[in-house]
Amino acid sequence: MTKSNDLGGVWRTIGGRRVFIKDGQDLASAMKESGKFSKKNKDNNNKAKEYKTLEEQIEYIKQDEDKIIDAINNSENSEEAAKRMCEILQERQGFNKKPKLMKKSEFENLSDNDYIKLYRGISDGQKSASEYIEQFKKGKNEYGTGLTAYGVGHYTSTDKKVAESYGHVMEVALPKNAKIGIINMQDYNENDIMELSAKTYRPYVNNMEQYYNKYGDNIATIIEELEREPSSWAIMNGYDAIRVVDNMNSNIKGETYIILNRGKVIVKDE
Repeated sequence: MTKSNDLGGVWRTIGGRRVFIKDGQDLASAMKESGKFSKKNKDNNNKAKEYKTLEEQIEYIKQDEDKIIDAINNSENSEEAAKRMCEILQERQGFNKKPKLMKKSEFENLSDNDYIKLYRGISDGQKSASEYIEQFKKGKNEYGTGLTAYGVGHYTSTDKKVAESYGHVMEVALPKNAKIGIINMQDYNENDIMELSAKTYRPYVNNMEQYYNKYGDNIATIIEELEREPSSWAIMNGYDAIRVVDNMNSNIKGETYIILNRGKVIVKDE
């Protein structure tokens, strides 16, 4: 401890950081005032939980069993069922938070060392493209309604021209410290989302009758839908996005990122 008569207080080293404590000031407020002890685990407090095993996922989906089975049974096709199921899961995981909106000048100054700049192409559908964009910014988080090649989610590209081919373009930035999984169509490995998903559901595939008898028809039906949809596994394990590697697809330029956690991205607000 070092006395500082001129400033009316003392300097102390706490956790390797030098902190000045004014006369009459308590340690907690001095640490806060120093700005050197921000909660480095602040984001972890809201970190999505992970459900890696089949048994953990079954206990997880039991809480929304009726809602999920209703979504599946009332969907027109498997793509819509997957979309609606994933939207229920992402809401449970807190992935439906609104994105941060940033002015153009600030957005363009975001460092490429810290962020991945992405472009999302949106065309008119049941709503206009501009309405879909506003919904993404401020409304309910709904994944795309079209066919999804690699799983449910918001499809984006690092190549603006790819996004432009779909219509209106929305620019977003994904922090590089986000939890990003990978789907590699050329080189499957143990860290590939599809392989991790397949590994989780293998016990069910190998023992379907056993799971039907133990958990009933509804849970078994949900497991089958989960097994077909890689994004559902990624959502339940806290992945904010998935990077797709598919060098064999000549239609893909740049890199494709599927955004699952809307609240993790920054949107350029024009």
